[in-house]
Amino acid sequence: GLMKGDMNLSMTINPEYAAARDIYRMLRFPAATKIESFYHGKVELVEYTVTESSPLVGATLFELNSRLNVKFLVCAVLREGEAHIPSGNFKLDAHDVIYITAQENEITRFFRAIGAYENPVRDVIIAGGGRIAYYLEALLHNTKIRSVVIDSDKERCRMLAETYPCTVVCGDPTKQSLLLSEGIDRADAFVALTDADEEKVKELEKELEATKARAHELAEIARAQRITDAAFSHILGFLSPSVREIDVALELEFFMRKNGEFLQGRKFIDK
Repeated sequence: GLMKGDMNLSMTINPEYAAARDIYRMLRFPAATKIESFYHGKVELVEYTVTESSPLVGATLFELNSRLNVKFLVCAVLREGEAHIPSGNFKLDAHDVIYITAQENEITRFFRAIGAYENPVRDVIIAGGGRIAYYLEALLHNTKIRSVVIDSDKERCRMLAETYPCTVVCGDPTKQSLLLSEGIDRADAFVALTDADEEKVKELEKELEATKARAHELAEIARAQRITDAAFSHILGFLSPSVREIDVALELEFFMRKNGEFLQGRKFIDK
């Protein structure tokens, strides 16, 4: 980019965009337990738990490659706590945790082929219209996912409404009555990106739990909104006149990956 070239930087990292990408991937692949992105987002590493009714049960990797007609690699399998590096003759069982590497479009085809894409996210409510929401809307723009963004800042609402085709509501995103009026009970996913303090988010969590939620998922969502502040606070203490740009970038990426649980607030509410 312009900043990278002008400042002779080896690498640039945008924590808000990284968080938006992580949320986007989980909206695209809700069946996945965990998703990591490599090679500038071109390759995905997906963690998936094989269900008892899955067509993967009893099949060898050789059979799956010919049957599914999808370009993917099962690079590891976790079975009863023991890790396996599978060969083509490895047979999958129910409850196996498999790690799949493929391009994003092939991951979509894989989940469709095994019937794990039957209930894709179609409607999402985003509480908060800040930078992460802005980047997230850019990613959702060319998908079939419909989004409603709720924010109390009129300028943020105006900017989002003028830039993206999403529905924008100017109001308090932590108000349960407003969320209900915008269809929180019918939404497939809820993303909490509000600037509200932690106590207010906790109050919202309790209110939504009575409507439709699992408490641990909402706790993950609440943690996800703090990734940016945590990353910047950490890197400020790392900076000094002698530190190189590449060292700053690597330290920031290491911190974000080490604290990846903050990015997992993307495991949203199931309908």
